[in-house]
Amino acid sequence: TDGDPHLESINDVVTRIANEPSKDVCAADIAAELGMHAGRFSRLFRRATGHSFLSYVNQVRVNKACLMLMHSDRYVTSICYEVGFNN
Repeated sequence: TDGDPHLESINDVVTRIANEPSKDVCAADIAAELGMHAGRFSRLFRRATGHSFLSYVNQVRVNKACLMLMHSDRYVTSICYEVGFNN
């Protein structure tokens, strides 16, 4: 790491997204929760993950949906809602 104390917080956010991909998350809300401006959060998140916040959340959701589709006979729409795609 580059010594930024917020990078550990970004790791916690990444873990939270992985554990609860269906939870409604907003970059601005998480930035406020961490006590930083949205732009700074976005830059740190991209530096830590290589993705924008929304892109990362969607990637996690798609990966989870793919796993669920491969290992169950549930309807696609049911799985989509379960992983957080609500439309």
